[in-house]
Order: sequence, then structure tokens, then C-alpha cells
Amino acid sequence: KSALTMKGGGSSSNGGGGGGAGGGGDMAAGLKAAYEAVDALATQLGPRHLGVACARRQLLSGLRRWLHAGDAHAEASRSSTAGGEGSAEALLAVLDHSLELWTTQRAVLGPLHPDCAETMHDIATSLDTLLASAPRALTDRFAHVWSSPALASHAHGRAKQLRDTIAALYDLTDLESGQSPL
Repeated sequence: KSALTMKGGGSSSNGGGGGGAGGGGDMAAGLKAAYEAVDALATQLGPRHLGVACARRQLLSGLRRWLHAGDAHAEASRSSTAGGEGSAEALLAVLDHSLELWTTQRAVLGPLHPDCAETMHDIATSLDTLLASAPRALTDRFAHVWSSPALASHAHGRAKQLRDTIAALYDLTDLESGQSPL
């Protein structure tokens, strides 16, 4: 269905969530280090520098892999309570970096570039999952953007609509199957 398939619950990170993030603590530490590295790069080069955009894309790719692995592990163990907080934090990171990446992509590539479809998909999917599983964390973290779940839900619909509009302009069947179109 997506480049970022997430289910409404959380994902378990006990005993090897995969993708280099074996447990919730490892993922949190890795996420913090990655955030710091991208923030340092943005401070040094500027938030709209292409190098920063590339770093954000790499971070998003790693987060997607971790979330996919966590979903697979949760389905196998039928226990998704342990990784819920880590998954919510990862989803918040996906949303945060996707919003920043979208701002850069709009300025550099234009709003209808196929890369923007993938970013809009990440934004819509993250919003949808966070609204279902951690609405308080979403509105607390992004109070400056969405002060209520209703506003975030509206943004989810708009992101999905924009993704579908861009996808209609290009053959993005690879994005539908979870593969990057590029």
C-alpha cells in the first residue's frame, strides 16, 4: 500500500526490531544521534541546503525500514505494547523531517515533482497513524502547526489529496508497492 506502511497500534521493538534498531532504547539513541547530526548539518549549511535534504531522505529511509521491521515483529509476536512509545517517536520524527523536506522540495523541485508525492505520502501516513494511536503526542509536538486533532486530520486529507494529484501526473505504481519511484 505504501512506502511507509504503518498500522494503527505501535510496533514492538523487543528482541530485535530490525533495521539496526534492536530495541526501543537502541532506536531512541540512534534517532537522537541522527536528529542531532541532521540538525548540526542544517545549522552549518542552512535548512534548505540540498545536502540537508539528502540527509533527511536518508533518515526517513532508515525510519521507514525500522517501522516496517517493527510491524513485522509485532505481527509475529502479537504483542505491540512494548514498542508503542518508540514507534510514536519514530512517526513523529518521520513527520517532522518530512515537513522540512517538503518545504525544501517545494522550493527546489516545485510542488508537483514525483519526489514530493513520496513525501506527501509519508506526511499523510504519519498523520493518519498518529491520529489513531497517539493524538496527544501529535498535537503536543506540532502545536504550532495543528492545535487540535481536527486540524491534523484536515492536513492528513490535504496531504493525501496532493499525493494523489501528483501521482496522477506520473506513473508512481512503484510507490504504491512500497518501492521508491526513482
